[in-house]
Amino acid sequence: MLSKEERRAPARAVTEALAKVQSPGDYYTKGANDEYPDPGLNIQGLGFVPVPLTVESAKAIINKSHLAPYGHGEETIVNTQVRDTWELNAQTQFTLQNPAWQHFIDRITAACARDLGIDPTTHNVTAKPYKLLIYETGGKFEKHQDSEKEHGMFGTLVVVLPSVFTGGELVIHGPAGRQTESFTWDPSVGSMFSVQYAAFYGDCEHDVKAVTSGYRVCLTYNLLSTKAGTLVAPTNEAYLGLRAALDEFFAKAEARNSEKRLVYMLEHKYTKQGLGFDFLKNRDIVVMRSLAKYCEESSDGAYMLFLARVEWKEVEEEFTLDLNLPFIPYGSTLTEIASQNTIHDADGDSCYAIEAEVVPSGWWKKIDWDGDRHVPYTGNEGDYEENWYESAALIVRPTEEALEGIKTTQGVNAAVNVWLRMAKSGHPQARACAKMIFVDEDETCWTTGSDEFAETMKIVVFQWKAFDIFSLTIELCNKCTYQPLLASVMDHFGWEERIEDMIKLIEGKGSSRDAVALVCSLLAPSTPPSCVEKLLQVSRLSPPSDGHGLPSVADLACLFTKSYPETRRIIREWVDAGEKELLMKLVVPAFIEFASSIPSDQVTDELHGQKNVILEKVDASGKKMIKTLRDLWGGEETTDQDQKRQKMTDEA
Repeated sequence: MLSKEERRAPARAVTEALAKVQSPGDYYTKGANDEYPDPGLNIQGLGFVPVPLTVESAKAIINKSHLAPYGHGEETIVNTQVRDTWELNAQTQFTLQNPAWQHFIDRITAACARDLGIDPTTHNVTAKPYKLLIYETGGKFEKHQDSEKEHGMFGTLVVVLPSVFTGGELVIHGPAGRQTESFTWDPSVGSMFSVQYAAFYGDCEHDVKAVTSGYRVCLTYNLLSTKAGTLVAPTNEAYLGLRAALDEFFAKAEARNSEKRLVYMLEHKYTKQGLGFDFLKNRDIVVMRSLAKYCEESSDGAYMLFLARVEWKEVEEEFTLDLNLPFIPYGSTLTEIASQNTIHDADGDSCYAIEAEVVPSGWWKKIDWDGDRHVPYTGNEGDYEENWYESAALIVRPTEEALEGIKTTQGVNAAVNVWLRMAKSGHPQARACAKMIFVDEDETCWTTGSDEFAETMKIVVFQWKAFDIFSLTIELCNKCTYQPLLASVMDHFGWEERIEDMIKLIEGKGSSRDAVALVCSLLAPSTPPSCVEKLLQVSRLSPPSDGHGLPSVADLACLFTKSYPETRRIIREWVDAGEKELLMKLVVPAFIEFASSIPSDQVTDELHGQKNVILEKVDASGKKMIKTLRDLWGGEETTDQDQKRQKMTDEA
């Protein structure tokens, strides 16, 4: 048995390899520019205010401003002991009307984005005006975070307008993975004759120290990022070292009595809406690219990469890491996952041993645990818990195990969506994973009518020509609906070669509903007559004796229509089923829908006879049905019994 130190050694080796992965930027940046245009600051009710700002103009701005609130959890609070600041809202209370100022801000934004580690070839960064803030003597703001105001927001740009003041330093604290670090920016130095600016990531807590004299006036901008290009996989020495460490880590998993899985704690924190592969921050994105490359190339597809929010918990005096559903597979977004799938309860497979499976090693000894429910102040207003910053992690798991976990916890459609991306990219594990995903289960939401089913057919049938996997996709369906693509599937496999296999699949379904839907899907102009005959002999096309698993009106009408005129037996079986409720709710509406599609010159005597048989069976409560049936094909003679029933109906 390995000692505790031996069990920890592989994770430490991965940690050491990760330490050599260089960060493209920092969590903050600053600068100054003594050549700047006048912003054209136009304040509602005050007019244009030139810069540099004077004491008089600062006081005039305050007269048009309101005390700035802040958030704590979901509460919005005004308390000058925490935040003593005056503010104006962009657009509604002030505008910046000099076009040259926007060009100036664009240049500053581009420089800040580079310093923050954002690659201009993969992401476009813009700055959106948010507030005008005025700190008079004594003004301050205690440590807080900047909440995400809109999708794509990742940070804040602060631009201090020229004026004379002292104090008002901005202290920016490092992100979760570097929280012992901090940087102090003093914008009062040279503030009279230059524009001072600083930018930082929104999850970094920061505070504004008290202004000791004068007025500190600044514009704040929300920094927004949109994806502009594809991330390039790393190829440097640092990656090669990481790959070797990961190979060793997974190779020794069994020896240390551990699963083949690895968790990398992200350096920054993220909100639920802001968590996504395209919007990771700074060093997190470089590590993600390295792990993605390892999963896709170096391991020959044996591993998959995921994103997840994490919490800690204590079990028998030992800390473990709990990963919250849903896992976001590499290449997906949380929005896609939430819109495509129903999230089920976790299966208990999301707890990770901190010292043996989580890197960087030792991070948990110095981190501020989310489990303590430390809720920092936020700028301007409270927000719902789903918009609070939380710890997050990258998870590397074996591909088949990961897909099975997704299927169990998030549903079969979630697993299929991940698998489809694998298959379309030529993933080497795609076929093996398909045989695992498409396994018949008692409870599933898989249906022939879904987009996922159609996309699966393109891979399994038209690319792989794999009838064995196709059979699994049909067996898995717990609700078959009309899917015309199935006729093309049989065209591709060959009708004569596969018709008997297809009929076995249909007979194997548990309901008349499924059989009717599948047969309707297969009855097409290209279906050979001999195969049509065999399909119409499927036993489950008859009414079920127990009345369960009935087809829809539309599907039954479709069966009547597609098999006409050879469908006489099928119609007769459903009409003679005996159950009045079945006749009134299903058979008659389906017959009317079917019969309405038949031109009067193609109506056979037998079809007239079937209509009259139905009229004999419809009771007085079906007055509307009786009229509709009579009017079919321009109206028909009625039987004596029909006339008697109509008289009784009229009297009623």
